[in-house]
Amino acid sequence: MSARHLILPAAALISSAQFLFAEETAAPAEQPAEIITPIADGTPPPPAPPPETLDFVVKSTVSRQVDVVEAPPMPGLPPVEGRISVTTRKVENPRLPDLPPPLPPVDVNDPAVQARMAELRERFQGQEKPVIALISATWYVREKVSRISWWVDGEQMSCMSRLNMLHFGGFGEFKVGERRYALVMGLGSEDTNRLAQLAQSKGRAFVPPDLPAIPEGEDFIVTKGNASDVQKMQLLRDLHSLAATEGPRMEEAYVAREQANKDREAYLRAHPPKPKDVMIHYWRGQRPDTHSVEGGEQ
Repeated sequence: MSARHLILPAAALISSAQFLFAEETAAPAEQPAEIITPIADGTPPPPAPPPETLDFVVKSTVSRQVDVVEAPPMPGLPPVEGRISVTTRKVENPRLPDLPPPLPPVDVNDPAVQARMAELRERFQGQEKPVIALISATWYVREKVSRISWWVDGEQMSCMSRLNMLHFGGFGEFKVGERRYALVMGLGSEDTNRLAQLAQSKGRAFVPPDLPAIPEGEDFIVTKGNASDVQKMQLLRDLHSLAATEGPRMEEAYVAREQANKDREAYLRAHPPKPKDVMIHYWRGQRPDTHSVEGGEQ
């Protein structure tokens, strides 16, 4: 079957990034390529600290039973459903501290503000700005090729490549030489064997995808766009340079992520989660001096 997911690393959203461009440089294969952000390997993050709780003085309590259906914990699993207890407690006003007042507007003509802005400009002057690499790719499991599309100045380029693009899904940024990329990718996979079996089971003819053959000894073949344009080909060549350098580490992390997902799915199937009970606390707050709020409760 096919699978598709979207990967949006936070690095791709920073305001200093610029759209894809390329430079006239030496052959990418001769430049060092490296991943410059952590690679996800399926290791879960540390648990969040428990939230602080207040010692409420309860005045009254009302409980009721509710049947709920929640989204599944991961794709492919059934929804989380069951009966929960919803408890509503009216409590004494805990006298929470007031929110801090909003900060005053910044006066850009203030000498102190001007000095601070000059300091920041000097600190970050000359730092690299990541190029936003917009990529869509499908890995064909049986054929062991990827159909890759990327965009340069709004123009789409496409190719067939021997790269397994699923290996590029575990990190946000990489560098080749002085070029730094922030990845924004839509990645997926398609197993034509399974699709053919599914079509056969339903009495339908299976039409395999049109996958142009990659010439012997080549890493890719361009199927859309001008392959002689250095600027438009830079990202593709840099992806292959990165795989040549970091490929084993990328594949190892991908295998670990897939195994972690399988382990989590198996655990959740053996231990189906149950929806959690809900506890609501409310109290009557102090009415403001003016423009009183209808109801007066929080």
